[in-house]
Order: sequence, then C-alpha cells, then structure tokens
Amino acid sequence: MESNSQTQYSTWDQIKDDSKRLLNTLEKAIDQSAENLSKLVLITLEPEERKQLEKLVDSKLVSNIKDAASMMIQEGIKARSDLFTQINQTNGDIEKLKNQLEVNFSTKKSE
Repeated sequence: MESNSQTQYSTWDQIKDDSKRLLNTLEKAIDQSAENLSKLVLITLEPEERKQLEKLVDSKLVSNIKDAASMMIQEGIKARSDLFTQINQTNGDIEKLKNQLEVNFSTKKSE
C-alpha cells in the first residue's frame, strides 16, 4: 500500500516539476516575443522602393526584404551622420537652456 502512495506522490511531484518547467519555458518565449515586437517598425514602401530592395535580395546581397530595408536604413544613417550630429548638438543646447531656466527659476523662487 505504501508503494502505491509513494508512486502517486512521485507522479504528482513529476507533474509539478514538468508544469514548472513548462511555465518557465513559456515565460521565456513570451519575454522574447515581447522584445521582438518592441523592435518592430511598420513602414509603407512605394512600388519603386520595394523593387530596389528586391534587387538586393535577387542579387543575394541580403537574404530578405527585411534585411535589405535594414541595410539601406543603416547606410542612410551613415550617409547623413552630419544631420544626426547637428540634431545631437541642438538637443544638447536645448537641454542646457532648460537647465539654465530651472536654475534661474529656482533662484528667483527662493528669494
């Protein structure tokens, strides 16, 4: 009789352990899916733009349209690095002005 109850107990323990592993696996899969979705960007391409990207795929420079679009975006960012430098400088200037206003306002407030 004890061996039957031991068998039931070990079977129950096995079920619990398997369930915990399954839940852990599901949690990891959900986290990975959420991370992938957070990187998703939806864009609309004009027919000519899509043709150009398809040429990259057809020539085997990239394996799919997603990689072609990603490559061209990276190339565009490199080609316009001057624009991004200017944006960063302007944002820095704006942040400095905000900080100056904050200091001026808090100084006047405490007077």
